[in-house]
Amino acid sequence: MGGRAMNTKLDPTDLAVVNGGMNTDGWRRSDNVEDRTGWTREQSMNAPTPKVDPLPPLVRTPGDLSSQAGLDDIGRTFGGNDGGNFGF
Repeated sequence: MGGRAMNTKLDPTDLAVVNGGMNTDGWRRSDNVEDRTGWTREQSMNAPTPKVDPLPPLVRTPGDLSSQAGLDDIGRTFGGNDGGNFGF
């Protein structure tokens, strides 16, 4: 494995036909943002982490981006009932 960077050029027409995406309607803006300009590394690493509200429940729809990426098949492929779970 080398350290070569990949150079991938995307054509806008290819992006126009992408099916799916993330619905960000109703998302709240994060309160977990702070300005650490001028802090030392030690100060930054020792800063307390603010508590945030839990995320809302995940709502899935048939044919959404996760299913298109094959994420719904992972359990059937690697953890199915045939006993061949490949150590996962």
